[in-house]
Amino acid sequence: MLQNFKSITSTMNCILNPLKKGLIGTFILASGISFGQDAGGHKQELPLSVSLTNHSWAFPFSQVLRMGPIYPGASVETAYYYRNKEKLDLLQTAQIGGFYNSSSGSALYFNSDFQIKYTANFGLTADLGLGLGYLHSFYPSTTHVQTESGTYETTNKAGVGALSANISMGLGYDLSKKTNLNICPFIRYQWIGSTAYWSLLNIRPNGLLHLGVQFKPFNQ
Repeated sequence: MLQNFKSITSTMNCILNPLKKGLIGTFILASGISFGQDAGGHKQELPLSVSLTNHSWAFPFSQVLRMGPIYPGASVETAYYYRNKEKLDLLQTAQIGGFYNSSSGSALYFNSDFQIKYTANFGLTADLGLGLGYLHSFYPSTTHVQTESGTYETTNKAGVGALSANISMGLGYDLSKKTNLNICPFIRYQWIGSTAYWSLLNIRPNGLLHLGVQFKPFNQ
């Protein structure tokens, strides 16, 4: 079993290390865009997205549609537009959320992603995001620590907080393209990989399936 844990950890590190390096370049690019363009000349919209989630302990893009059992959660998100055009948007998100998982542990998280969003003329939207964040995990049961004598003692440690890397992709439908309703229902897959969870498993893999709606309450 120990060998399996080491193999999983090695695989997850191979995924996360290039992602973290790429994110640094992404944020530099995003910063350059923000100085060069003020939301494409448009007023900031500050959209608000609210979603319900289902959590899975899974490698990226695996168990995406797993529904049994359901480990529920919720997320709230807003965004700042670097570029706000008719079809292609570049934006920075700010997200806070959490999930309950009685099997592998619950968590609260805060993320910020650089996101590219495309909107078709008839309303279909597609988005892709990469970012960093913070995830505070709570252990599902009592934890123990090994002493110098080789025995185990119960600890009072309820959880651990750690840096995380995020990938997300989603599809939605902007109802304002065909109706007077300024809302966009969406489905999104998000994968969060965080560090330092268990001593034998340094990377915690989290898959989240979002079902939600985006609206713009601050539009005038």
